Amino acid sequence: MLIGRSMGFATPMSAEDKAAIVQCHNNYRSQLALGKVANKTGQTMPTAANMAKMVWDDGLGKSAQDWASKCQIQHSGTDFGENLYFSSWRDFPNKEVLEKSCNAWWSELAEFGINKDMWLDDDNLSKVGHWTQMAWFNSVQIGCAVANCDGEWQTYVVCHYNPGGNYVWMSAYKSGPICSECEAPRKCNNSSGLCE
Repeated sequence: MLIGRSMGFATPMSAEDKAAIVQCHNNYRSQLALGKVANKTGQTMPTAANMAKMVWDDGLGKSAQDWASKCQIQHSGTDFGENLYFSSWRDFPNKEVLEKSCNAWWSELAEFGINKDMWLDDDNLSKVGHWTQMAWFNSVQIGCAVANCDGEWQTYVVCHYNPGGNYVWMSAYKSGPICSECEAPRKCNNSSGLCE
């Protein structure tokens, strides 16, 4: 869906804003890696052998800011992974909006579920694509932006991920013993279950 608008205003991202969105992603990724996340069926998702910890990237933040400022509610077509969130309310603190978007994206798993093998196809990608991008094992860099736009959708969040995920006929992560297959130079953090 394309909703064209005049240029919006991307609000500056503070260090606290950046930390909040990274922490939200890593907290969810950790819970998933440790086998503490339930699918729609109520069954626990398998533990992750290769779930990397995410870090903020200023280049991705700039890319997200450039797209958010356009206030076009559609994917940008970049080579990065991308999650979008928009809302009719306005003038909330960035940290609150970022956490709300992160929680909304993650909730897709509980709402729609994913097949037992976690293989993406066109059907489940359209339902849980935000969740799978958040959970994509090797998406290690993230950059996000919040823009205020005119019209019905006044608050717009864009997050870019590198490398991008959501490849059809692939799984978001490899199930197996917790962080047993971390890609070098990353090493296992046993308490978080993430490859750092």
